[in-house]
Amino acid sequence: MTQRKRDLDPTDLRILAELQKNARSSFTEIGAAVCLSAPAVRDRIKQMEDDGLISGYKVVLDHAQLGKPIRAMITVQVKREHGRWRVPDCEVLELFSRSPEIIRYWSVTGDVDFVIEVVLPSMKSLEELHRKLEAWGIFTTYMVLVT
Repeated sequence: MTQRKRDLDPTDLRILAELQKNARSSFTEIGAAVCLSAPAVRDRIKQMEDDGLISGYKVVLDHAQLGKPIRAMITVQVKREHGRWRVPDCEVLELFSRSPEIIRYWSVTGDVDFVIEVVLPSMKSLEELHRKLEAWGIFTTYMVLVT
């Protein structure tokens, strides 16, 4: 993928707005909304993908319907000894990527090192995750009430 800067015209911006409303819209549907043919829309979208402006299409899952109604954000401050992490960051990130309950994680600046988003089937499974995290550092859990 080539990354180059290009100016977006008003039609490109309208196409992006249509994709943000519904990324599954067909080229024909988008074309009708922006007054272009389906092939012209396809070419413009392909160009925006090639330019790195569009990097993917998000799938939003309803985790509650998938049997995981518990959703939380957890901040993690990794334990330190002599100013260094007791556990290398690559091991922490490996734990995050191996844990199916962790759906997203970010390395952040500030008074914590990571923010993780989790979805779980029960409060008992949240308790089990807490036991795992205790070995790595100090954490705070924020239950998600509304998304």
